[in-house]
Amino acid sequence: MSQRFTREEFYELVWSKPMTHLAKDFRLSDVALHKICRKHDIPNPPLGWWAKHAAGHKVKRIPLPKAKAGVALTVVIASGEVRQEPGNLASAREQARIKASELDL
Repeated sequence: MSQRFTREEFYELVWSKPMTHLAKDFRLSDVALHKICRKHDIPNPPLGWWAKHAAGHKVKRIPLPKAKAGVALTVVIASGEVRQEPGNLASAREQARIKASELDL
């Protein structure tokens, strides 16, 4: 299922919550959302922006620039498909994680 937004709507969405949280809503990675923003020339909060915002610091929002020639005015996001991995693969992954953490001790 895909969702459509205007550049302005998506800009407001990107500045409404951290990319990692927004990514979960769309079932995508935050990197994928950053790429979508770059493709549509939509600025997003820099590193540390949300921490400063949460701490009550005055933070500036980067304004949405006018669309350049060739930049689509509509942002279309096709949600990623979340699949459950087989139980034996999940178990093997967890065992490997445990062994790796024991080596660090």
